[in-house]
Amino acid sequence: MKQTNESYYQWRNYQWRKNNPEKWKAIQKRYRERHKEGIKIRNYKWFIKNKEKINQKKRERYRKWREENPYKIAKSGTGWEIVRLKVLTRDDYICQICGENGREVHHLDGTGSNRKCKDMNNDLVNLITVCHKCHLRLDLLKKDIKSFNKGKWQEEKERNLEIIELSKKFSQTKISKIMGITRQRINQIINRSKELSNL
Repeated sequence: MKQTNESYYQWRNYQWRKNNPEKWKAIQKRYRERHKEGIKIRNYKWFIKNKEKINQKKRERYRKWREENPYKIAKSGTGWEIVRLKVLTRDDYICQICGENGREVHHLDGTGSNRKCKDMNNDLVNLITVCHKCHLRLDLLKKDIKSFNKGKWQEEKERNLEIIELSKKFSQTKISKIMGITRQRINQIINRSKELSNL
């Protein structure tokens, strides 16, 4: 009889907590505030006693995460840093386009930014040292280093300057009809030119 009464009271408490979640949270919060030190000590003792258990759970969670996300290592990982330093020392920290000091590394085939590690081409042949301004220009034009050397970059630069001048007089839709380029591309060129002018 006593056991049934206890189970009934437990069931009743459970129902009350279920029906009044805000009140139950307030009671728990008051209890934690009153018994802060005791809870800390109990938690610390439990942590010390079950340290191996906690570490095992962390390892299991990491293993599961790694199985689900095999390529989620960022470009700034140790592997990338080693390759980056090799490229910078190979080029003596000199920009391969303008000859100034360079501290950034550019992927010639454009596989560097916003790609998974397996899609990046981090061969030393595919990487060059560039300064920040040239890196922005390369990303703006989406061209490889050969187009810089052949003079196509100069043509692109002149076209972009013409678009910027036209943007002072005409709307982007009119410029897109004149130049035969989409409005989105014109908007990109104008925004990037503002970024370059701020450097």
